[in-house]
Amino acid sequence: MPRAGSVSSGGAQPEPVNNKAANNMNRKKTACAQRLNASHVVEAELDHLDWATKQPAQRMLDAVYWRRRVLAVKCRFELTELQVMRLEKILQRLGHSAE
Repeated sequence: MPRAGSVSSGGAQPEPVNNKAANNMNRKKTACAQRLNASHVVEAELDHLDWATKQPAQRMLDAVYWRRRVLAVKCRFELTELQVMRLEKILQRLGHSAE
């Protein structure tokens, strides 16, 4: 006669699959949340870059530095069309056409 413990141990095998599915769902939710947060980060970066590139050039923070910062935003985030347009405008201000 099987004991209740042996039945539950047989039933325990699917648990990791369920936990794995739950973990995958949690990761997807986290990824979505990160994208929402990333949008705020992108906007803050673009605001700062827009402001900074309108200031007189400093020796240490020249156009090469700001171009690198702009391109880093372009590479690290998925941008909306409006964000891409803002980024291209900043690159043009720096004397570099958008890639």
